[in-house]
Amino acid sequence: MKQWSGQESKYPQRTPWEFTKDLVDAGVDFSILGQQLYFPYRDLQDIILNIERLTVFNKSIQLSEVGAPGGPTNDAIKTGKVKFPTDPYVWHQPWNEELHADWLESMYTLAYSKPYIEGCHWFDFVDPYSYQENGGLLRSPEGEKKDSWHRLKHLQEQWRKLPAIN
Repeated sequence: MKQWSGQESKYPQRTPWEFTKDLVDAGVDFSILGQQLYFPYRDLQDIILNIERLTVFNKSIQLSEVGAPGGPTNDAIKTGKVKFPTDPYVWHQPWNEELHADWLESMYTLAYSKPYIEGCHWFDFVDPYSYQENGGLLRSPEGEKKDSWHRLKHLQEQWRKLPAIN
């Protein structure tokens, strides 16, 4: 039997796709699928292909939680809270604020290019309270904006200039 949260699972384990298929096959009435994406160890093409697999269910999709790390702070490394990375880079280079902003911009651009994706929601808003190390859009509770914040605002401004699609 498989593990579930570090314990033996009580029920058969299924992937999100398998669970959704079981719901559809059982006739459960629902109108939207939610997908969480916390910097998976995949490139952006694989992420979209993975999401596209869900289109067979003919439901709108919300990327309900999206996030990526902004890289460790110097303090986090000095205090030992975060170890200095020694493994090969999993995404082109070590995570830092620039890569954080690049990933956010790419995710939002890809997500909103798909008509079946209704929303993309960044999970972490402010450091140091982020789920992932420095994953917020603000550097501090005082509101210091990171490059990822500015990139998202720029995308929104550009999209507002687009003609409406009927």
